[in-house]
Amino acid sequence: MKEYFTKLFEYNNWANNKILEIILSEINFPQNALKYFSHLLIAEKTWMTRIKGKEIPSNDFWYEISPNEFQELIKENTNDYLELIKNSNEKY
Repeated sequence: MKEYFTKLFEYNNWANNKILEIILSEINFPQNALKYFSHLLIAEKTWMTRIKGKEIPSNDFWYEISPNEFQELIKENTNDYLELIKNSNEKY
């Protein structure tokens, strides 16, 4: 199972970076798309926060982050999920 989930989150990382690449290459990228991509990355972070048993600072999952912040959040989310998989037992 670890191998399956590792591949899944590696693919997720690839896809998120591909979206970011397109966002950064477009001068007039649609604002709605930026809003949805922000939401996606923030939701990934929120779920990891819940998994870790930490308190979520806000229930606002629709605030927008800038494209400059996307890369760091993608990296942080990917590292957190891969670390969780690596340190989990095979029980599930």
